[in-house]
Parts: sequence; structure tokens; C-alpha cells
Amino acid sequence: MPTFTNATYHFVQSEYDHWKSVADNNDTASPTVDAPTVFTDSVQPIVEAGLATFIAPDAAITPEISVIPSHGHTPGHVSVLIQSKGQTAVITGDLMHNPCQIGHPDWSSTYDSHPDEAAVTRRAFLERFADTPAIVIGTHFGTPTGVHVRRDGSSFRLVPLQ
Repeated sequence: MPTFTNATYHFVQSEYDHWKSVADNNDTASPTVDAPTVFTDSVQPIVEAGLATFIAPDAAITPEISVIPSHGHTPGHVSVLIQSKGQTAVITGDLMHNPCQIGHPDWSSTYDSHPDEAAVTRRAFLERFADTPAIVIGTHFGTPTGVHVRRDGSSFRLVPLQ
């Protein structure tokens, strides 16, 4: 049973299909810890309850909230872009698992299903948001979770929010 029964959950079809295939095949070799159990426990009940809306990987959810493709971790993976009152924040999702990937976007996590593609996507994401006022919120980052990204030669560095 979904926790938030009045919510609408947004999924990108290709990412949902990826995880459904992992679960259907009981793919315990997947680098994600017990992915079949997570899918059947936390995702499938949402779809079965009719609470899921499948969206494009570049969909606008509201005028202020949209998703942007950040594939590589999984097919169809997206990050969440929030733009309101002249301010911007972006939630990385699984695009980066560690802040060191800001300085080394070519370093992939063992959880990336397509490491080379993930590295290219990470660099493009950092290029887009570097040296802008956008707050980058690393889903898996410890403190500081929200940072600014700055260019540092041919790479990038994080700057904690003031």
C-alpha cells in the first residue's frame, strides 16, 4: 500500500521498465542492493493503486517544476529542476552519489548501469549549472547537501551555500 494515497507519483516509462525487468527477472546481480525487493515493495504498489503518471524525461510537472534527463545511472533517469521567482535549484537524484564526482565527473558509482554514459551526462549537467546561481542539491550528499558548482580549470568544484 502506498504511503501517500492522495499523491500523484511521476515515473519516466523507460526507467520504470528497467526496474520492472530487474524485478521480474529477480536480478540480484544488479549493483543496487536488493533492487527486486525495493521495486516490488515501493514502486509496484503505486502503479497497482493507479497513483502513477508516466512522463517524458523532459516533462514539466508544474510551471515551476520539471524534470531533465540525467540518464546513465539507469535508462530514463531524471533530475528535478525547480525554478521560481528568479531562483533555480536542481535535485541530482542518482546522477551523483558523492560530492567528489563534481571534481571528477568521470568517476562512476558501482550503482551506475551505464558508467560511460553516466560520466558524459554528469559532465554536461555540471557544464550547465557551473558558475550560475543555481543550487545543486545532491540527493546522496552529506552536509552540505545544497551547493553551488564552479569551474575549476577543466573540472569543477563545489562551493557550500553561504
